[in-house]
Amino acid sequence: FGDSYIDQYDEATKSVPCLFNANNSVLVQPKGNWDWHNTLTQPGNRGTKSFFYDDAKNFIWPMTGFQQGDTVYIYCINLRKTGSGQYDMKNMGNTWAKIYMPTMKIVGYSKLQNMNEIGFAQGFINDPADKYLYTHGLKDSKIYVARIPKSNVNGPWQFWDGSNWQADINKIAVIANAPGFSVHFSKIKGKYLFLSSEFSMACDNGKDIYAATSNNVTGPFTARKVIYTVDDKVNGHLPFFYGALAHPEYINDKNELLINYSINGYAPCVPGCVEGKYNPDFYRPRAIRVPLSLLDIR
Repeated sequence: FGDSYIDQYDEATKSVPCLFNANNSVLVQPKGNWDWHNTLTQPGNRGTKSFFYDDAKNFIWPMTGFQQGDTVYIYCINLRKTGSGQYDMKNMGNTWAKIYMPTMKIVGYSKLQNMNEIGFAQGFINDPADKYLYTHGLKDSKIYVARIPKSNVNGPWQFWDGSNWQADINKIAVIANAPGFSVHFSKIKGKYLFLSSEFSMACDNGKDIYAATSNNVTGPFTARKVIYTVDDKVNGHLPFFYGALAHPEYINDKNELLINYSINGYAPCVPGCVEGKYNPDFYRPRAIRVPLSLLDIR
């Protein structure tokens, strides 16, 4: 997770403070075990609740990642924190956070190359039959794709230029467009699934989650179609929402895919902070099941 409340829930008032106390957090859930008592929170151990840290005193938003052998790699965005304690959100570069399994201990960070402000790690596609990892990026509602050799995940990336894979990120090609700032890519049964969300930055901005598919990691993708309309209304208003993420590891016996999204308040339509308290149900992950047939995956 990104910005998170950790150990801040007040059972008496059923509220949390108006401001979260961590810029990132990690929950470890046993696969297939939905009892929340068995899901562990990994706290920070450097005087902060945040699990990932930056010695330069910036803060980290984690994106997606993958596991290779005994190491989990998480793509981290390092964002600047000004001297006044405020954030100006300037990207200070991206890093791999390396986590040892199964202890979930951070064993190091390694700096990644310049990505031209493209937000990669919108999902990682790790096909066992392929010698490369693939990840899509987003910038200004444009979609791009890169690949990383599994034999050297710390080495140079390659970028799709519309015809070939090559090392110069300045030649990277747009392969699709997004309706907003929230996208995710995965591979299911030979199809590449492209999830996106209607633009939403405040209450009542948007409500739809879209899907498109392709036979190739580089596209072209089918026309996006609505697969779900968010219905988390409060006083008749829809929330600021984002982050439709597919979980191909959780396809049930009804051939339904698990997809989650997050809601982030109803301001300015419905006040979030009231007398120093915030309703935790305004700041939650949500989950839905979507038939693969609706996604045109069979």
